[in-house]
Amino acid sequence: MENQDEIDREHLPAPKESSTDKFAWKSIGKSLISGILVALLIVLAKASAEQASLYQGFQKAAYEWLQARLSAPHRRDELPVMIVDIRELEYKTIEVEGEKYSLTPREKLIPLIEAVAAQEPKVIAVDVDFSPHKIGFLDPTDPIHFQNLAKLKVPVFLGIFRSRNRPRELWLGNPQFASLAANVANPDDNRRMFEWTSGADGRTELTMCKALANAFPEEKKLNSYFSWAVQQVSETQTEDGRKAGGFLVDFSPLEALKDTRLKTIDPAVIKDQGWTLLDKAVLIGDGSLYDARDSVIIPVQGQTKPVPGVYLHAAAAYTLIKSPIYEFTGLARFLLDFVLALVVLIAVFIVRIRLDKSRLSFAQTRTTYLFIVIVTIVVIILGVVFVHKTRVLWDDFAFVILGLWFHPPVESLLSPTKKLLKAVWKAFGAFFVDDSRRLI
Repeated sequence: MENQDEIDREHLPAPKESSTDKFAWKSIGKSLISGILVALLIVLAKASAEQASLYQGFQKAAYEWLQARLSAPHRRDELPVMIVDIRELEYKTIEVEGEKYSLTPREKLIPLIEAVAAQEPKVIAVDVDFSPHKIGFLDPTDPIHFQNLAKLKVPVFLGIFRSRNRPRELWLGNPQFASLAANVANPDDNRRMFEWTSGADGRTELTMCKALANAFPEEKKLNSYFSWAVQQVSETQTEDGRKAGGFLVDFSPLEALKDTRLKTIDPAVIKDQGWTLLDKAVLIGDGSLYDARDSVIIPVQGQTKPVPGVYLHAAAAYTLIKSPIYEFTGLARFLLDFVLALVVLIAVFIVRIRLDKSRLSFAQTRTTYLFIVIVTIVVIILGVVFVHKTRVLWDDFAFVILGLWFHPPVESLLSPTKKLLKAVWKAFGAFFVDDSRRLI
């Protein structure tokens, strides 16, 4: 009889899941889906706000903070770029048809360039605007000097600015000098420099920092598998609306560039100090730290005064030669923002399931904020680690953190809206039902 009872019990149907369990799982599922939708909404809102001035201001502040985490060179042999400061070379002002132009005296500048070339650097660039004026060459002797510089054994590049909107063949007034010309224009955003610019015909044109970098073998880049996620050069626009390739600049060598610069306009001094220029990329220009003719604000912590533009070009060349900085692509930023929000949601979801099984009440808001704090700490650490280990500069991590902290209040604010949408949807569905023909 006992055996028969055991057999009967084996064939009894399993107990059905209680309605309370079904309700709990349904509630958890709805909460997870709602959280995902809110996270997606916040990420989309962040993406749409990226052009706002407030967002860009915080992004620049994060950039400056991360810049301070970069390893700076301290020795001369760690610098591939050297500056020859020619501030003492007084320029002259000439007037052509009512327009004034600054002219650097060629009788002093050209012997200096030739003296630098004799020290066997890898390349020479001159941060002076050699663009012709609206009638012809800025100096009548320029064609002769250009021909002589083109014959030197060391590649020489002469800066142009006024003529940058002309075809490159006319940057220095004559197509035969086109190979000497390099664009010295820089973006309004001084975190960046141009690796290339495009002409009116769409052709890629040479910039000064790229001209210097081309003399060195290319450093090892990030694996091509990550090209969808990170990039060094991104397409942007110049002030006149043309396309250009912009990249983030590593300003960590700024102090070393100032300390090691060679201040002279005397070819004899260049000869005496020639060992400092051997196998270097030499940039000749106005390096005065107080009253440079052209100066820019460098976005570096503690740097409150403008610095000469020659340092911007030198730091940009250093970045391309030795210290590339990468940034996340738009797609990677979107995925990273969304995944971090999803990590918080999944962690909360797991805790809620475990507590639900033990029949304990769940403090969702408190738990959510706990995981947000944890993810915030992790994001800050990752922001610094990315710069040190991979040289990926994550300059909007502060907004990612802000988005995480906005998640709970946004979800609370949208709760009445969800109820309203549900009621509207129910009413919309009822419109298609014919109550008079409902089956009984």
